[in-house]
Amino acid sequence: MANLVLGAANSATKPTVLKVTPAGGAFTGQLRVQTNRETAIMGRVTGSNASAIGVVGDGSGPLSTGVFGQAEYLGVFGLAVGPGKKGGDGFGVFGEGQVGVLGQGDQIGVHGRVSKGIGVLGEGSTAGRFNGDVVVHGSLTVTGAKSAASPHPDGSLRRLYALESPESWYEDFGRARLRTGRASIRLDRDFAALIKPGDYHAFITAEGESPGLWVARRTRQGFEVRELAGGPGNASFSYRIVGKRKDIVGRRLEKVVLEKTPKAPRAARRRKA
Repeated sequence: MANLVLGAANSATKPTVLKVTPAGGAFTGQLRVQTNRETAIMGRVTGSNASAIGVVGDGSGPLSTGVFGQAEYLGVFGLAVGPGKKGGDGFGVFGEGQVGVLGQGDQIGVHGRVSKGIGVLGEGSTAGRFNGDVVVHGSLTVTGAKSAASPHPDGSLRRLYALESPESWYEDFGRARLRTGRASIRLDRDFAALIKPGDYHAFITAEGESPGLWVARRTRQGFEVRELAGGPGNASFSYRIVGKRKDIVGRRLEKVVLEKTPKAPRAARRRKA
């Protein structure tokens, strides 16, 4: 694996330059800087030239690395300040290739933070992939389908779609049996603590011979099921409870405004062309 630019902040006492190509010439060698200072390599661009780039790493080999950063805290740190007077989009770190950006660490591999806008942007046929659990602190919004890839006995994965609703609901299910035409269903305490008190639906389905069932009484603690016309039946039944979430508003058919996707840097667009 070839490293075109390697910067390592460590305990070396002075910079060591292995080979430097004169300014203006084609880059054919390797530049390696080791220092015990805070910054091993720094690239800065001033002026209004939008195509100028502070640091460029270009790996031409099949296993080469464009830019490699290694440190005890931040391997690569990118900060984009803007937009300026003429507008534009700033990218802290931009990666393009078979693997655009690869981050590996004991705690955080890649951290994207912005005051507003998009922290991490992935584009491609598979914009992002997570091999492990995913935790989202906030709302999850998708413009496509939400689905599970479930293993099938034939060895394939089959797509099962999530049910959608105009409002935010929680559900619970259970089974019970009538005793001389009546049954009392008590809500699970942990479930009841998550929904708006008393604001729930109870759907009843008989699983035995019966002229019909109905919900006679509904309270915060539970509901009562009876057989139609005062029947004395002992049929079993299943029930489905649907209650509104208590922790969020969940406005009905709320309008969504998505963040505008920033354009790729000009240099990257030229390379694509």
